[in-house]
Amino acid sequence: MSNEINEDNAKYLLFDDKGMLIEQNKEINDNIVPDICDIIHRSKKISDENEILIAVQFEKNNLVISNDKNKKLSVCSLTDKSE
Repeated sequence: MSNEINEDNAKYLLFDDKGMLIEQNKEINDNIVPDICDIIHRSKKISDENEILIAVQFEKNNLVISNDKNKKLSVCSLTDKSE
């Protein structure tokens, strides 16, 4: 995981290791935040790996969640497939 967020990708969320929202871009709908936090929490229960990458593809969007236990940070990115 990179420490820098791509400025071209305006849709992102940052969570700490306890699932608290650190930063939310205005482009992300507030209604989806609890669902993403739940996905991160459940992935930690499923896998004991230090770094987890979850990718969900929709018809027009890609949702990528990266969780790094060592850095105690989760990053979620929502992008259009056309980008």
